[in-house]
Amino acid sequence: MKKAQLAHGFELKESREIKEIKTVAHRYLHQKSGTELLFLECDDTNKVFNIAFKTIPEDDSGCPHILEHSVLNGSRNYPAKGTFMELVKGSLNTFINAMTSSDWTSYPVASTNDKDFF
Repeated sequence: MKKAQLAHGFELKESREIKEIKTVAHRYLHQKSGTELLFLECDDTNKVFNIAFKTIPEDDSGCPHILEHSVLNGSRNYPAKGTFMELVKGSLNTFINAMTSSDWTSYPVASTNDKDFF
C-alpha cells in the first residue's frame, strides 16, 4: 500500500524498516475514528493482535482492572461467560491474556493457526 491510500478506512502514514528484528513497521490512521494501527510485517509464523487503550483512573477503586475482567466475562446483554477459558483450550493458546497497568489496558492474542486467529 502507498501513502494516502485507504484500506478499510485506514490510511498508511509511514513505513520504516527495523533491521535489528528483520521487520517493516507500517503506521496507519483510521480516518473516521482517529484510531492508530501499527502493523509489523515479518516472517514469524506467530500472528499477533493486540488492542490497547488508555484507562486513566479517576481514583484508586481499581475500576479499569474490574472492567478488564468484565470484558472477558461478558455481561447480561452480551453473555460470554468462560469465553477466555475456551479460547485458551484451542490453538489460540500460543498467547492470550488481558493486562491492566496504571493507565492502560491491553488484550493481546497470538496464534500460528490462521483460521483460529481470524
